[in-house]
Formats: sequence, structure tokens, C-alpha cells
Amino acid sequence: IFVGGLPFNVTESDVRGVFEGKGTIERVTMLKDPVTQMPKGVAFVTMGDAGAATAAAEALNTTAFQGRKLRVNMAGSRRQ
Repeated sequence: IFVGGLPFNVTESDVRGVFEGKGTIERVTMLKDPVTQMPKGVAFVTMGDAGAATAAAEALNTTAFQGRKLRVNMAGSRRQ
């Protein structure tokens, strides 16, 4: 699941908290600037069940989190 619009001071724990109660979270990957190591405001969440992931993305898209509107949708496969 792609999660955009996150505040730049957000932690992995914060992202897990957003998805709490939506299903089993297997992994949260936070994108960081390679030079500063500061979060870019983007994360990818991997959930154990595809149905729960789709439902979570639909439920959380455009919701407010720490004063910002989240963009949450199913991530596509990587391009080669």
C-alpha cells in the first residue's frame, strides 16, 4: 500500500498506528532522503491479507493525519 502526504517527522510506529485495526501489518518501509536520512513523507505498508489491504487503502485514503491529508492506495508493481 502506498501512503503519501505523511508529515516529515512521522515514524514507522506512527504509520503502524494509522493502520491499527485494519489487519495484520507485515512491514512498513519509510522512504528517506539519501543525504539527510530525513523521511520524505512517503511509506509503503505490506499487509498479510490482500482483501484487508484493499479495504484499509479505501478506508484511509484522504483521511487527516497530524494536520495533513493522506493519499493511500494500492501500490502497483515496480517497473523494470
